[in-house]
Amino acid sequence: LGISSRVMHYGVMTVTAATVVSAFESVGSILVIAMLIVPPATAFLLTRRLPAMLMLSVTLAALSAAVGHALAISVPAVVFGRLGFSEVQDASTAGMMAVAAGLFFFVAVLTAPQDGLVSRVLDHWRLALRIAREDLLGWLYRLEERGATPVSAAKHRTAPLSGRFLQALARWQLRQAGLVVGSDGTLRLTDRGRRQARHIVRSHRLWESYMSRHFPLPDDHLHDAAERVEHFIDADLSEQLNEELQQPAHDPHGRVIPDGDAVDRDGA
Repeated sequence: LGISSRVMHYGVMTVTAATVVSAFESVGSILVIAMLIVPPATAFLLTRRLPAMLMLSVTLAALSAAVGHALAISVPAVVFGRLGFSEVQDASTAGMMAVAAGLFFFVAVLTAPQDGLVSRVLDHWRLALRIAREDLLGWLYRLEERGATPVSAAKHRTAPLSGRFLQALARWQLRQAGLVVGSDGTLRLTDRGRRQARHIVRSHRLWESYMSRHFPLPDDHLHDAAERVEHFIDADLSEQLNEELQQPAHDPHGRVIPDGDAVDRDGA
């Protein structure tokens, strides 16, 4: 647009400095620092879009002012009255506004959609549950290859990330989605579950083949890495690997690489 970013940068810094200096004299340093930093930091946790971040910052600052003032004139009398200090009727509005802004920030730290602690824990559990489901499907498929079906799910143990509860939940979800049938004592794949399991095993063996071709690794070092990567290879990447490797029929261990099918990885 022909606008000098350097001029805009120093212009905004000058206005900010003037506002902060004048505000220090009128409302004090605590409130200025709290309102300058905490609402934008809270908005940054909630969105990555600049227009939305600006609007959220202003909205959160206004809410902090209103909530802080309400807390300053209501909470001290209730709290200190019960402690026997009936003469305490209110508190510093500036301090309580800073406290309110901090409370909003704390809630955002817990519940922000991308960076919140609760969101991260939920994402971790969702990933662990998907891996547990796919591990069980791949295990059942490999047993079918050896002619050992139906089998007892109690014999299956997934990665250490998946505890007993997670494994039980994964088996329940697979049954609800129609990917496996039978009880925990005798599980077997349905046709739909077999197609999804085939994709998982295909991804595993293609990745083993890819590593074997491009990295100087012994064959007994390929399985563990492929067991992790197989959960993140979609149909497009699987086909790219297949073309790169010139459509191999067997993996480095001599096992057949299944044909590719388009499957819904999140069907469970």
